Amino acid sequence: MEKENFNINEALSRLDGDAGLLRELAGLFLENYPAQLEGIQSAVAQNDSKALENAAHNIKGSAGVICAKPVFEVAQRLEIMGKENNLTSVKEIYATLEKELGRLRSKLEAIIVENPL
Repeated sequence: MEKENFNINEALSRLDGDAGLLRELAGLFLENYPAQLEGIQSAVAQNDSKALENAAHNIKGSAGVICAKPVFEVAQRLEIMGKENNLTSVKEIYATLEKELGRLRSKLEAIIVENPL
């Protein structure tokens, strides 16, 4: 069974139950993550560990704000790999990040479009 990739109850709790703010943050995440992901992809392609550390840190922070734990955890792994200048298996972990972001995107889009809060 896959881990829940987005904890809406935890996110709402952190935002004092403000569903409108959660929708806004979800929209901002959806707007910003493609560029953040591109930064990671570029760092991986260039074997640039410092750029990987920075780009992964950015997406990790964004995921943390909206309580997207799997994205947060994978981005954190990439950030640590960059910090330690250890890019062994970085492409596989990047592929996991893309998969988790795809799963998260559909959940966030549902929050914005369907307004289930």
